[in-house]
Amino acid sequence: MAVTPNYSWPVPLDTAYVKDGAQAITDLGDAIDATVFGLPSGALELVSTTALTASGGLSLTSLSLNTRYKILFYGSCSADNVNINARFRENTTDKTTGYSGGSAGKSYDGTTQEIGYADQANAFIIRIGISASIYLSQFEMDLIIPTLNIGFLQSNAVTNYGPTFRSLGMVNASMTNCNGITIYPSSGNLTGSISLYKYNV
Repeated sequence: MAVTPNYSWPVPLDTAYVKDGAQAITDLGDAIDATVFGLPSGALELVSTTALTASGGLSLTSLSLNTRYKILFYGSCSADNVNINARFRENTTDKTTGYSGGSAGKSYDGTTQEIGYADQANAFIIRIGISASIYLSQFEMDLIIPTLNIGFLQSNAVTNYGPTFRSLGMVNASMTNCNGITIYPSSGNLTGSISLYKYNV
């Protein structure tokens, strides 16, 4: 029995008997199936999905350096006109200083109302409520964890009135190690889900 050069899948020799062909095909199929089953499903691999029911927030832990992640939030907050905050975690502690960044974009009605911003030093803010009747129902965030200057880019939020296109960047230049991120409301509780994906690129 020979094997293929890249994945070492078993293949019959040219001199193998035809009567053994069925077994050879079975062996090859099993080997291909095992290889393909172990491959990541596309560029994004689901790491976890956490359901939130009247939750005060969620810490996503055990993240790796030199890795890019995507975070998706779907849901609502129990209080009106509040913010969702995000903080990087250094070891097992939320980092409460050293944030800087900015934002640009358009809101659902064509104005420049802020849906998210990064202009305070102790956390990154994603505004969940513009008013009591307009609130954020979805957002996605790309989290990039290099060895220095931890940062992420957040965009494409959705309010209950329609899409909002934002480009929001934030870094924390005071950090040299990041293994997680905490997402929490400034008041009230979150209900919905937060999914964490890893880029396999």
